[in-house]
Amino acid sequence: MTEAEYMEMATMAIKRYLNSSADSTTIEGLYGLAIKRLVDKAKALDSVKTTGVTSYSEGNQSMSFNDLEAFAITSDIAILLPNKKSFYAW
Repeated sequence: MTEAEYMEMATMAIKRYLNSSADSTTIEGLYGLAIKRLVDKAKALDSVKTTGVTSYSEGNQSMSFNDLEAFAITSDIAILLPNKKSFYAW
């Protein structure tokens, strides 16, 4: 995956998380740190996690993966974003 694709996916994830109608340029300008953190996390997960594999063992070594998706907004990223918009019905 290219850097531009990672950036686009991170921007889209943040836009959906915030339920925002802002364009991608605005999101990138306002939340650059969150996008960078999300891209770094996604790259790290993509480098070690094989799709569909939850754990594997080889000899004396075993590795298990959590259910975290590459572009999930976790608490370390959410802290860099504003509070989500609330929906109020009368």
